[in-house]
Amino acid sequence: MFLKKHFTILILVIPLLFALPLTASAVDWFPLVPCGLNTQPTGATRKDTLSDGTQIPHDYTQDCNQCLLIELGKNVIDMTFFAIVPAVGTLMFMIAGFIILLNAHTGKADGVAKGKSIMTNTAIGIAIILGAWLITNFILKSIATDEVAGTPWYQIQCTTGTLKDIVLATNPGSNPNPNPNPNPGPGPNPGPGPNPGPGPGNGVQCLQTGLNLCQANPASTCANPSCSQYLQMIKNQATGVATENVLKAFMEVESSCDIGAVSGTSYGLMQLSPSTAKIYASRCNVSVDIDQVWLTNPANAEASICISARYINAISQSQCGPSIRNLYAGYNGGTGACAPSVSCAGETSCSGEPVKKWECLYDDTAKTQCNGGTDMLAGYNQTRQGAVRIQYCAVNPGF
Repeated sequence: MFLKKHFTILILVIPLLFALPLTASAVDWFPLVPCGLNTQPTGATRKDTLSDGTQIPHDYTQDCNQCLLIELGKNVIDMTFFAIVPAVGTLMFMIAGFIILLNAHTGKADGVAKGKSIMTNTAIGIAIILGAWLITNFILKSIATDEVAGTPWYQIQCTTGTLKDIVLATNPGSNPNPNPNPNPGPGPNPGPGPNPGPGPGNGVQCLQTGLNLCQANPASTCANPSCSQYLQMIKNQATGVATENVLKAFMEVESSCDIGAVSGTSYGLMQLSPSTAKIYASRCNVSVDIDQVWLTNPANAEASICISARYINAISQSQCGPSIRNLYAGYNGGTGACAPSVSCAGETSCSGEPVKKWECLYDDTAKTQCNGGTDMLAGYNQTRQGAVRIQYCAVNPGF
């Protein structure tokens, strides 16, 4: 009678638990905060999935936006369901089992009933939490529809706009300039371009105002004597959009062909982070653990070029697309850099596309705050500077 009456809910709940996307616990909700961090978490396991199914590291340093706040809420809920509930539920079932066994052995009916009650209530609690998890995911997915199209039902993928941008964009009168094209850009398509000048109503000159992001900027040199030693390796690993010249340009702009180059958390010839390199390592027959030492070891030069080529091809399948300028933007600033800009919404870049996040010089729709300010290493300043140089080096690699 006990098995029939009190374990009915338990029998129904356990298969449902096993049927859930348990991999979400290893991908979706850790770290809990998906944006606005000062540095990329070392232990971060979550990845963003591109249109071809390729997974790339999530950028936890990107600015927070409305969708990412929804994702934060979902992360807390998922952590509760996938981490706390299994641990507490298992503990309660064990406690209830011991109570039943001990009291059944001594013939204490009240103790057995207490254990049964704990076990039944635990099963009911798990069922309620499961229902709440399903309902909450449905609601979150519904209100974030525009941001998450194409992702599995239990995941949220956010890409566009800062929270401040969204607030300003929805606040009447926040933009003193109602004209969507205050300053014709340098490209063939009328509009402000990715680098609008001060224009009526904003009066702000940013660090890279006047920089044409669609025009190759001649560099004094794209190569140095150390580059030629990697020529055959590049030829061996060139594939897809990662052609010989593209790989040469990336190596030149990222490290100046210096295997020992270090910039923040990126290392080696191709300035890869270990977390990114590990994703594509198996495609290049690399089975060892990749760290800073591995990436700066001359013996691993060709393998790192191979990994970079696979990464570049993956970026081309994202919203960045295959153009060299956007490939570099995604490589240097993360694929979120290629999302449509909220601060420059409604504007057209010199390439004829909506202005992307990395192209927009501003961090607010009123265009009073410059992205990155006067610090070349802040915001997308470095990305923009590299994007114009790489266009030149891809045509004139120098080796």
